[in-house]
Amino acid sequence: MEASVIEDLLTEFQIWYDLDLKAKQKYQAQLAPDFRLIDFLQRDENALSSYLSLLLDPVGRHGQGDVYLAKFLALLPESSFQPATADHVSSHTEFRLPSNRRLDLYLRFRTGGLAIENKPWATDQKKQVYDYATYLDSQHLDGRWVLIYLSNGEISEHSLPKHAPAHLADRVVSLDFFRLAGWLDECAVLTRAASVRLFVETVAQFIREQVNGEMQLDNGHELTELMLRNEKNLRGAFYISQHLHEVKRQLWRDFADHLRDELNALGAELVFDEELIDGAAHMVIGTRLNPADRCGPSWAFNKRNHEELYFGICAFSEADTKNIDSGKIKRAMDKLCDLPGRTTSWWPWWTFDSRAFTSHPVPSNWFNNPDAWLGLQDKSHEGFAAIIIGMVKRMQSEFDISLLQGR
Repeated sequence: MEASVIEDLLTEFQIWYDLDLKAKQKYQAQLAPDFRLIDFLQRDENALSSYLSLLLDPVGRHGQGDVYLAKFLALLPESSFQPATADHVSSHTEFRLPSNRRLDLYLRFRTGGLAIENKPWATDQKKQVYDYATYLDSQHLDGRWVLIYLSNGEISEHSLPKHAPAHLADRVVSLDFFRLAGWLDECAVLTRAASVRLFVETVAQFIREQVNGEMQLDNGHELTELMLRNEKNLRGAFYISQHLHEVKRQLWRDFADHLRDELNALGAELVFDEELIDGAAHMVIGTRLNPADRCGPSWAFNKRNHEELYFGICAFSEADTKNIDSGKIKRAMDKLCDLPGRTTSWWPWWTFDSRAFTSHPVPSNWFNNPDAWLGLQDKSHEGFAAIIIGMVKRMQSEFDISLLQGR
């Protein structure tokens, strides 16, 4: 395709974008188009479980009775355990099992039990679903239980082995987040309290954007018309779309080269997993402050396509995980960042909260967010590279970096 065709489309798009921006500014006071409640809510897996627990409680603070629970139970296949809303006894989040595993959501009924394994992003653990099913079967007679696997992916054999007994496997039901968003839409229509309706709509928006990867554009119709205006625009739009992935790849390469030079000037080394460029989850942008360090300040994404950015201290190899004092590092990082972090085998301390490493706004979900990619290109003090450098300098001056060398 001729470059002039692409240039014409980009020029036309820029004109449309400028006009849209002016319209937003003109009606900012009346419509506040950039204000979204979702930006002020917690947006991790535990928060989502709490939101669902709130809505599925028929005597919850939402004040809508059993409307939400009844609509949710209607999503279950007829062959599964079908509790009545009137038999609801209690709801629990992060319910601890004797094995120390935790059920994300557990609803008890007088006639049986319903549990939800909430998997918006995280991968399955070994025999995780199998262990949950085994526990539920031990607690509820005659198989009066159902385990909902809430995910847009399939249950892995790693989590529920093929050889699992039928009386366990048959009571595990898959439900995707697209159907869950539809359930929330129905709930919003049936909600009588305006404040609760806003909350339900916001949770639905959160799921669509952060889990299902859908873009929510108030002005999407006008942009679609621009692309469909003529054959040239449509061809140009597809051509740009096909090359956007390579644009992102190049931004990552240039960013890594720039960051590497900046770190070398501080006597530090960049640890960069190349798979991150293509959007693989849990691949690290790390910094080794000293050659002997076994772990260091690192950034990664919790799910594919550069979604759910998190920060923490990450081990550089599996062998290093066995030679670091996670407890001491966690306590030191809790103090340095003034907020509690989480711990895994590879990450003695980590958090989704960007306030741990910067006072500048850093997007969590990058896939469709132009500000995130501009941050990679930005070499000013507000760019992502400068933010990482700032955290490295802070750790060099305020943190006991000997802890990073391990035992």
